[in-house]
Parts: sequence; structure tokens; C-alpha cells
Amino acid sequence: MFTLAPQQAEVRRGIRSLGPVTRAELANALSIRIPSICARVNELLEMGAVRENIRTRECRVTGYTAHALRA
Repeated sequence: MFTLAPQQAEVRRGIRSLGPVTRAELANALSIRIPSICARVNELLEMGAVRENIRTRECRVTGYTAHALRA
């Protein structure tokens, strides 16, 4: 089990409910700025609380190729 800060927990819940989801899609869905999303995702990745898919796909928000996240 992970002990998460409030915003980390919110981001992880978002990934669990929307995943697989890109950072931009997550930021859009949660109405959190992308720098905050990226910082929290990086923390969660280091903790092993979330994972990045190996394959990339087109982001529905930016149109760029990106790795999707999953819990």
C-alpha cells in the first residue's frame, strides 16, 4: 500500500478511473495544470504506484504521440 499526498491520490484515482490515459488527457479531465500533473505522475512512477505503457498512442488532447499511464 502507498501513502500518498492528497494531489498524488487524486491523480492516481484519475488514472485508475480513466486509464490508460496520457498526461494531457488526465490534466484535461481533472482540470489540473499539466506541470502539476507531470510532477505528480513522476512521483507516482518512482513509487511504483502507476506505470507507463510501453507502446505509444495518439493523445486525444494534443494529437501528439504519447505514452499512456495505468494504475
